[in-house]
Amino acid sequence: EPAPFSEGALTEEEVGEGLAAPLEALYAEISPPAVTGLLAVRLEVGADGTVAALRHLADTLVVDPSQLQRGAEADDARPAVLNAVETHLGGARFAPSGGNSSVTVPFLFD
Repeated sequence: EPAPFSEGALTEEEVGEGLAAPLEALYAEISPPAVTGLLAVRLEVGADGTVAALRHLADTLVVDPSQLQRGAEADDARPAVLNAVETHLGGARFAPSGGNSSVTVPFLFD
């Protein structure tokens, strides 16, 4: 299972603490995910602990029709997952630190 990693001022523990609540909320929102593939995002975190930017580094997500909820549209599944990732991770809060950090979060949906 891919794991988050970071570069910069944040420690591994601070990254884990900052991602815990947003990842929990994200997985609750998209469970079960109606996509398969890899998605990797990079969070640019300021010294104040807020996410200044979120970039997609890799995205091979495709809709998995077998996972669609009743009444859900296949065309909406992929954008819904991407939006949820951006909303929850973009709103993450990390401990203030002595400088900026980059946090890469990979997701493998299968």
